[in-house]
Amino acid sequence: MEKTKLGLPVKYASALVFLLFMFGGYTVGLLAFGYVMLCERDESLRISAVTALLTLIACALIQFLIGLLPDVVEIFTSALNIFRVYVNVNIIHNIANFFYSIVVLLKNVVYVILALMALMDKPVQLDAVKKLLD
Repeated sequence: MEKTKLGLPVKYASALVFLLFMFGGYTVGLLAFGYVMLCERDESLRISAVTALLTLIACALIQFLIGLLPDVVEIFTSALNIFRVYVNVNIIHNIANFFYSIVVLLKNVVYVILALMALMDKPVQLDAVKKLLD
């Protein structure tokens, strides 16, 4: 079984990278990503790190777009308020919060699944990730 420079088996290190992105947030996840990309040479570990980063970026982008929706609606309601047309848009905020919560839950589920796949030595093979590494 291959080991990292820290002495961890590669599959444990891969799972750890996913879990650090899930629990540690941006800072800890990016530190783990940087360490793997700079110090480790195992390709499956590097693929796991890039996959974890891309998952974080995709979820952050979706969360940003969901958070943007109430602000855009608020702009239109403010414009209508100028002409004394009042609109209640609390439902939009509630819907956005609902979808935001779903994305957070799905992100955590995806990270757990990816960590379990790494522990079972079944890394996610994405062609786009391999092209990025080459």
